[in-house]
Order: sequence, then C-alpha cells, then structure tokens
Amino acid sequence: MKNLITLVIGAALLAGCTTSGDGRLSLSQLSIVLKTEYLVSGTTNTYVGCDSLIGAPVDEISGQTEVRVDFSSSGYVGSLQVRLRGVTDSSRDNSFVATFTRDNGLVQNGSSNDYSVFFTANAVTGNFLPASKEGGLSAQAIIVTPKRAKIKLVNVDPANRVNTNGAFVATLIGTSDQGSSTGEISSIGNVPVYSGCSYVSTTDTQL
Repeated sequence: MKNLITLVIGAALLAGCTTSGDGRLSLSQLSIVLKTEYLVSGTTNTYVGCDSLIGAPVDEISGQTEVRVDFSSSGYVGSLQVRLRGVTDSSRDNSFVATFTRDNGLVQNGSSNDYSVFFTANAVTGNFLPASKEGGLSAQAIIVTPKRAKIKLVNVDPANRVNTNGAFVATLIGTSDQGSSTGEISSIGNVPVYSGCSYVSTTDTQL
C-alpha cells in the first residue's frame, strides 16, 4: 500500500497536480487560466496588467486591473487561496493574496468541477502590480469582487514593461470539504505588467 501511495503522489507531481492531505481534493496546473480586463488590441489572448491607463474615459478606473482565474478540480473545493506572484523573483507578497469561499467569490460553473474567481488588483497610489521584486503594498491590494468588467482593448509599449520582462502568475491553494489543504500550484501562463497602457476602446465582452 505504501508503494502504491508513493506511485500516486509521484504521478500527480509529474502531471502538475497537487492533492490535499486527506486525498479528497486535487488541482491541476494545466487547468489554470489567467486573464485580465485588458487585452492587447489586435490579439485574441494577450492579456496584460496595467499600473495606469492612459487616455481612458472618466468612467474607466485607471490603476485597477480586474483579474479572472479559471481552474478545474477533482473533488469538492471548500475554499481557495489565490496569490499573485512576480515571475522574476521568488518572494511572496502578502498584499496580493486573498481567500475565496463559496459565500465570497468562489464561482462554480454549473454542476461541473470548473470554477472561476474574480478580483481587482489595485495598483492605485503606488501599489504596483507584482512583476519582479514585490513589497511594501497595501493590505487592500486584492479586492474580492463578484462583478465582471468588460474587456478593454489597449496598446502597450515595450519601453513601459515593468522591470524589462515583468509579469505575474497566479498561485492557488485549495481546501477540501474537510478542511485539508493542497500544496501551492502556479499557473503556467503569466500576465505581462506595464507601467502604463494606452486605452483603445471598451468591448461588449465580459471578462
């Protein structure tokens, strides 16, 4: 039996999965999809983070990036911790982290084991989005929100890329219905971060 458990855990690691200590919940890295409300004009899936929004109408809030994380599970998800982490630095920032529950922002899509969470990453007043080295950010840097913003088309200038190649990933820790946690698992894709994005238009498509 011990050898069988070892084989199961090893297979999960190779597949990019993490399982709770009680074995009742597993998350797959391949299922994690990370999007923002800002889509680079002329592309279909290049989502970016913007520390400021240049030329936006007054009703568009500059300095806030709404983020969507989709993922699938095997087993019941009681709660989910989501953290945004810069890709070029291994440090963690306790500001860009939030816990979602079924009563607070964890959305199950139909009767399947597919889930979504939505939140605003607040870069106002100098609380820049995580890109490389993080730190010194407001405790309210992630704001859990049930709303879904409309996708905005933006143009970006490589010269405005934070720290040359700055970007963030989402890391997830799930909790089973019995309160047992999985390990931390990161999205494969990342979101490039720019100090400023130029507003083009607002689409009718919701994030």
